[in-house]
Amino acid sequence: TAFKHVGVTFFECGRFSQKDLDILKKFDLFISGSRWNQALLKQQGVDRARLVHQGVDTAVFNPEPVPRLLKRSLIIFSGGKLENRKGQDIVIAAFRRLLHHHPDALLIAAWGNIGHVALNTIAVSPHVKGAPERGRTDAISPWLEANGIPSSNVFLLPCVVNRQLPHLIKQADVAVFASRCEGGTNLMAMETLACGFPTLIIAN
Repeated sequence: TAFKHVGVTFFECGRFSQKDLDILKKFDLFISGSRWNQALLKQQGVDRARLVHQGVDTAVFNPEPVPRLLKRSLIIFSGGKLENRKGQDIVIAAFRRLLHHHPDALLIAAWGNIGHVALNTIAVSPHVKGAPERGRTDAISPWLEANGIPSSNVFLLPCVVNRQLPHLIKQADVAVFASRCEGGTNLMAMETLACGFPTLIIAN
């Protein structure tokens, strides 16, 4: 069957507004990224959904070693667009404490938020104060400083193309993901795992 309008969807909220339902009716087929997403669509009467889990390009993300260019006692990688759901505030709180034991530790943060989607939700966290004005590194950096993370201890990645990430990920000793909720799979965590990398993922 030929489909004309196909939507690829991930969502973390189980409630649909009438506006959401009206949008759903406009598509001939949905690609959902998890069984939970697919089940929620079915509950809304949307049977035209197919489950396709995200994959990792192992030609790019693999255990092949790269030169280590950064020299610190401990280097941590954390990724995901900056918002409360992704739990970067938890990483910040933990890293602040870590600096008491490893004052030269480095946090490599791929936290860019293009479009500033849900950026202001990070301000509701008890672990941080306020939110950056924008989801770009030039706004995130002073916000981190105000929350106790010196600029000398963080390497904020700009939004880079996907194939550049493995070389940056492999500069670290460990990757940390503290998401409070994932509607599908956590793709960046999958990518660090595909690099054969020690990866800490919150157990929820």
